[in-house]
Amino acid sequence: MPNKAAPLRVIARLDTKNGRLIKPVRFEGVRQIDNLMERVESYVLGGIDELAIFDVVSSLYNTPTELEVVGEISKAFSICIAAGGGVSSINDAEKLLRFGADKILINTSAVKNKDLIRSISREIGTQSTAVSIQAKKSELLGFEVMVEAGRQQTGMAVCDWMSEIQDLGAGEIIMTSVDSDGVNAGLDSQLISYLSHCQVDRPLILGGGFSPLSHVGLPRVIDGLLVGSFFHLKGGLSEDVRASVSYV
Repeated sequence: MPNKAAPLRVIARLDTKNGRLIKPVRFEGVRQIDNLMERVESYVLGGIDELAIFDVVSSLYNTPTELEVVGEISKAFSICIAAGGGVSSINDAEKLLRFGADKILINTSAVKNKDLIRSISREIGTQSTAVSIQAKKSELLGFEVMVEAGRQQTGMAVCDWMSEIQDLGAGEIIMTSVDSDGVNAGLDSQLISYLSHCQVDRPLILGGGFSPLSHVGLPRVIDGLLVGSFFHLKGGLSEDVRASVSYV
């Protein structure tokens, strides 16, 4: 079981396209953010615990992740890096590890080929296998798993998919609200409530819409927050994130 007594982890989300830092809104409407390495340095100095790098082009067009971005960051900073986008094989995962990633992020390929989770977990270890889930509110399912950068429905309920990927060997789950992503209006309270009823025994990271303007109570099932726009556009610190939430 995750250690719920541990401090809330704060992970900075980096969406990249052709080597540049960007920020989509609800996985669309891209904003370009300048000075990738300078931004990363400020986040690291600001006390973040980890970085999560999502290559959005690779994810959309099923092309290899931009290894150079991961390599440049890993050489410059001593910080845990999760990286993904277009990872569809053990070979893709091993390349990311060689360039400095500590964890491999998989999403669309995991839905299309569930054995990929088991294979990567067995080859590189459960602790380095992170499954990213894009969750969108659904009248029928509560919250539905989306793929292809939040564009494609799967017909799977988020709770059911989380249960399955844990059995397959996922060591961590990165959850992003499609509805709240990039809008700076606060974490998705309905998704938070939904997740509190799911069976989770792996670290669960929640992202999408973080704003420090209102205090948020998190269920114990959530171990950390994935934060993008607040860091990119507001220049906030990790302690600003931690001060805005508490466990309930």
